[in-house]
Amino acid sequence: MKLKSKIRTQNTLGTWITIDHPVTYQAIAQYPFDWVLIDLEHSAIDFSGLHEAISFFKNTNIGCLVRPPIVDNIYIKRIMDCGADGILAPNIKNIDDINNAISYMKYPPEGLRGAGLFSAQNFGNSFDTYYHNNNKESILVVQIENCEAVQNLNEIVTCKDIDAVMVGPYDLTSSLGIAGEFENPLYLNELKKIKTIATKYNIPIGMHIVEPDLEKIKIARKEGYKFLGYGLDFKFITSHLNKLKDLNNEE
Repeated sequence: MKLKSKIRTQNTLGTWITIDHPVTYQAIAQYPFDWVLIDLEHSAIDFSGLHEAISFFKNTNIGCLVRPPIVDNIYIKRIMDCGADGILAPNIKNIDDINNAISYMKYPPEGLRGAGLFSAQNFGNSFDTYYHNNNKESILVVQIENCEAVQNLNEIVTCKDIDAVMVGPYDLTSSLGIAGEFENPLYLNELKKIKTIATKYNIPIGMHIVEPDLEKIKIARKEGYKFLGYGLDFKFITSHLNKLKDLNNEE
């Protein structure tokens, strides 16, 4: 089953990549992730690193999504030409932002994406196939991470090209003036609104579980989250090394 169909119909699990090194990719590829999210918004990864990461995961069963720093024509065109399966669109506020993201991902007549030759098109050898399949196979996940997006969500989710919506917990709490307070009633109320609206329109809901904790996956599944991001590369390191602090405090 293609990743797009899987995201729309099943539970999927992915993780974040912010360290662009082959060792990172090799380590992550050992585990049962459906997708990885290569983060260009909050990392030092450049397009050379992005291309290397996508090229690696194309030889696995793990799909590649990319978060650009902003919804921008040049960024998204280059991301897709590197061979990404789709994007996680950050800081979406309204339907105009969605339409822009779609236009940058898709070729005419549905979009404005320029037609060029690079990895996605197998350097020209698969141009026709890629060009004709891209518009229906590219994946768009929308990140809901500010109050304005929640207010406009009823309109946003009417877009047929959205494959899932994903909560950005840190930015959403920051937007509410309660950064990092994930048990605050204000934040929980926004989550309730998001789940109610997304469920009404049969859009899969996503959440990024930043701190690695398997119990949180089980809880999120029970709460209806189907598109789950679990941890991120450096958190798999620091979450365990931070326990050294507790050990030192005990001595």
